[in-house]
Amino acid sequence: MKKILLTRIKYFSLIILLLPLPACSPSKISQIEQRMNYYDHLILKTDADSISQMYTSDGELGNAVRGRDSIKLFLSRFKSFKVKLQKSVSQSITFLGDTAIQKGTYHQITNVPNRGDVEIKGTFTAKWVKEKSGIWLLKRMETKLF
Repeated sequence: MKKILLTRIKYFSLIILLLPLPACSPSKISQIEQRMNYYDHLILKTDADSISQMYTSDGELGNAVRGRDSIKLFLSRFKSFKVKLQKSVSQSITFLGDTAIQKGTYHQITNVPNRGDVEIKGTFTAKWVKEKSGIWLLKRMETKLF
């Protein structure tokens, strides 16, 4: 009896492993990860123009700024800052149609003029939307410090 039960458990486990997962395709996840890596790269370069172009025309940077031109103007104020480290790590990416919500943590070290290096860590929530062109753009980026 015990042997039959163990055999049934093994077969049940095998069936579970072979069932298709209801998760999204790895390509969608990797697309979001690649976009966030590129965003981090642009932050390292302190490239306000290119960063603003990663947003939708009405994209939001937290509660402070809305729209590409406003985002570019806001970020250009930090041109004299030297970002030494920018790293984002995803904890989850959830898809609903052409929208993705990415949550994770970030770590940044920036040399601030007249202050030296400042290290900040926190969480982020990024809302991405897929444009008709197939490119994922940020609709909203929100960060919170630890």
